[in-house]
Amino acid sequence: MLNLSPDFRNNLFKVLRAITVLKEQENRDFLLRHLPAGPVSTISRSSAFRTDLHNILMAVESWGKLDSNRWALLILVNNALLLVQGTKQEQPLKNLLTQLEDHDFIEPELSETMSTEVLQEAVIGTGGNLTAIRQRRYPKEELAQRGQELYESGIQQQVDAGNEGKIVAIDIETGAFEVAETVMNATDRLFESYPDAQPWTIRIGHRAVYHFGSRSLKQSS
Repeated sequence: MLNLSPDFRNNLFKVLRAITVLKEQENRDFLLRHLPAGPVSTISRSSAFRTDLHNILMAVESWGKLDSNRWALLILVNNALLLVQGTKQEQPLKNLLTQLEDHDFIEPELSETMSTEVLQEAVIGTGGNLTAIRQRRYPKEELAQRGQELYESGIQQQVDAGNEGKIVAIDIETGAFEVAETVMNATDRLFESYPDAQPWTIRIGHRAVYHFGSRSLKQSS
């Protein structure tokens, strides 16, 4: 277990609580992405936002290191960062991540590996171990620009009908895409066919984009 100080734990909970997209169950589920399914299934989940978030945070903190020698809480915080890229909530969360990485219980090599500039997706393999790191090879501005161009140049016409509100994940390098109900399902399907994909996602019928699970806003009227 990490044995976080009460002040740090409270600050982390406060920052996560301010991430408005976490009010959606789907996005709270995203926090647990690529954490071992067994422990995840034991978390006492709630439909109440604050209760659910608190239970998730306390459970993941208590897991300490995974079998792979990776800290579960670092994976959760990096997942949260993927939800807030490009928003005002990104920097406070990065600051907390830096504090986590600077503590004595975070090994230097882990801090380097789990840097938010490198980590875009932690991949859990057989036995629940973290076995690989998918890296973003493009600045987020270029990722968004290329994804938007691909979407507007042809993909949108293919997916609009009957799919409003669903997520389309687009590989900005190949133009391949997948449509699903959630960010996780759409990107997972894309990675199944293109393991080295660079996904950019958008909620169909909405204007704001996701970067591995950011938020969406309906089009202004």
